[in-house]
Amino acid sequence: MNKTENKNELDKIIKTLEERVHSIVSEDREGNFLVDNKGKLVEIIFMNDDTVRGELLDIDRTRVVLKKDGVEYFFYKHAIKGYRKV
Repeated sequence: MNKTENKNELDKIIKTLEERVHSIVSEDREGNFLVDNKGKLVEIIFMNDDTVRGELLDIDRTRVVLKKDGVEYFFYKHAIKGYRKV
């Protein structure tokens, strides 16, 4: 490998590591939010600015789970702009 190939390979490794660190930090923030707010009223803001409120049951890698009017709803993160404690 020449210097350019080595640099490109190192750049790929660095990018992969940065993505992993970002993922871990994001999961940690979500975990803290879940611990602090599980069973409490939260509001989800969707990408189209609609909102829904309900009792926070769980957050996993792909979904946020709320209970509203006795029914559990699963909202996929790709549709969510944000969420907050009410």
